[in-house]
Amino acid sequence: MSSEPPSRQHERLRRFRTSVQRTRALAYLLATLLAVALVAAGVCRYTYGMTLLLGGGAVLTALLFWLALRAGLADAHPRLYDAAWLLTDAVVISCAVVVTGGARSPWFLWYLA
Repeated sequence: MSSEPPSRQHERLRRFRTSVQRTRALAYLLATLLAVALVAAGVCRYTYGMTLLLGGGAVLTALLFWLALRAGLADAHPRLYDAAWLLTDAVVISCAVVVTGGARSPWFLWYLA
C-alpha cells in the first residue's frame, strides 16, 4: 500500500498517462518521417499518400487519447481507456505491417517492442 494521499496518487497516474500519449505521438511522428524518407530514397515501394495516411492516423490516435484523458474519460473508465489505447496501437502497427509487406516489412520489428 502506498502512503501517498489518493489525490497525489491520482495526479501521478494522470501525469504518467499524459506522458505515455505524448511519447506515442512523438514515436508515430518519428516513424512517419522515417517512412517518408525511405519512400523518397526509393527503399520502400509504398506511396507517400499511404505513408501519410497511416502515420497521420497514428498520430491522431495519440491526440484523441490525450483529449479523452483531458476530458476525464480515463478517470471515469480507467481499464477501458488503457485497453483501448493498447488495442489501438496493435491495430495501427498491424495495418502498417500489412500494408508495407507483412513479415518483410521494415515495421515488423515494432511487433517486438
